[in-house]
Amino acid sequence: MISSSGSVRWSVKLEGRVECSAAVTGDFSEVVVGCYKGKIYFHDILTGKLSWTVQTDGEVKMQPVVDRTRNLIWCGSYDHHLYALNYNDHCCTYKISCGGSIYGSPAVDMALNIIYVASTSGLVTAISLEVPSFRIVWQYEAGAPIFSSLAIDHQSGNVVCCLVNGLVIALNSHGTVVWKATVGGPIFAGACVSSALPSQVLIPSRDGHLYSFDITSGDLLWSYEVGDPITASAFVDEVLSSTPAGSSDRFACICTSSGKVHVLSITADAKQENAGYFVQAFAVMDLPGDIFSSPLMLCGRIFVGCRDDRLHCLSHHTALSNAT
Repeated sequence: MISSSGSVRWSVKLEGRVECSAAVTGDFSEVVVGCYKGKIYFHDILTGKLSWTVQTDGEVKMQPVVDRTRNLIWCGSYDHHLYALNYNDHCCTYKISCGGSIYGSPAVDMALNIIYVASTSGLVTAISLEVPSFRIVWQYEAGAPIFSSLAIDHQSGNVVCCLVNGLVIALNSHGTVVWKATVGGPIFAGACVSSALPSQVLIPSRDGHLYSFDITSGDLLWSYEVGDPITASAFVDEVLSSTPAGSSDRFACICTSSGKVHVLSITADAKQENAGYFVQAFAVMDLPGDIFSSPLMLCGRIFVGCRDDRLHCLSHHTALSNAT
């Protein structure tokens, strides 16, 4: 079922094309989004009125990251800089050069007070968030461009990086390689680490496969082929997975650039040799446009935007009945 019902509360014209997801400040007062003209906009969440802007020197294509502890929005630009924007004081408090254009969102480790950011030059930078001033802790040369967002395994503290050449690297908090793995095609989307699949990290690839690696060792657990390139991150429905259904099944959603939305049923102890049984198609839906954005899955409902200029809400009656 595709639902297009709803109403426009407000709409504002920006100065450039928007191809990144928006974020909401920690106090829920403003919506933050960047554009191709290099501006980062802060709009009142209720009225849409422009509160303030920050002008960078390059295109802004990454989803801003909220740091509620410090009242900051972290946002990168194609001008090679990562910006720390204080949404209470309406000012840029810090910016640092990261050695290349920033496309994917950084990852914040709140326990260690470190933010990790990757650039299209292949450089991974760890920045300490300890006050009074931020500083670079270490940098790692990955050897190939990184367009995807970084992901953190909060149990181990390892950060997972996906390279455009198909290499997946897990680094510890000291910048040391823990493991490396390779998929069968380029990677433009970030890894998915979910509490519903605590031992796995899901990696999408343009070769049309979703790969699962052991989060600790990097061993391949299983792969699932959908046939079309995947350029958006997978999403695991953690709410549906936590329902007391007496089953170890988990549900993940992946979207292809051809406009197909796939829902997979994953048994938590899935193994490569039994992938046909443990990982199987649960539902497949078509949208009338290419999909390059990651889905949001909640209680069996899937929210995804596609190139038909619409945000779609999809559902499957079986998935919904399992959630009740």
